[in-house]
Amino acid sequence: ATWGVGGLRRAMRGLWLRAAARGAADAAGALPRRGVGSAAVLELPRLAPTMSTASVERWLYSNGEVVPRDAVLLEVRTGGLTEDAYKVGKFGGEEHVLQIEVQDEYHVVRILAEASPRQLEVGTPLCVLVEDADDVAKAAELSGAELAALPRTTYQAYVVPNRGEA
Repeated sequence: ATWGVGGLRRAMRGLWLRAAARGAADAAGALPRRGVGSAAVLELPRLAPTMSTASVERWLYSNGEVVPRDAVLLEVRTGGLTEDAYKVGKFGGEEHVLQIEVQDEYHVVRILAEASPRQLEVGTPLCVLVEDADDVAKAAELSGAELAALPRTTYQAYVVPNRGEA
């Protein structure tokens, strides 16, 4: 379709008016808050097709701390990395501890799932992270509905080298 100069101007003017109206409504508090800048909720990742649950083994950082780029944030324990057909002999019921690493620097705003043997479903919110230090205070005040509206993220994990556990 050919827009022509007049049609393009009308379309651009319509976009500008809608954007201006949305900005005015947002400034007046008429629109729901959609999150806080760089805040996101870290979810329990699915680390294998057969994995459905895991437990938080331990957190390496606490609320309020800064996690450096490429650092391990937490460890999770799961037995769901091996298909049942392969769980024979010495591999029967084997569990693995995996480290979840972040790729950028983050501030831990709130840990939502404490370390415990309780099994969590894949996709369970683990913590709230922000990239920008200016967003920490605002993100710490978010309620349940506002937390649910935050973008979700997840990261890859790596098997922890054997620590001599029995």
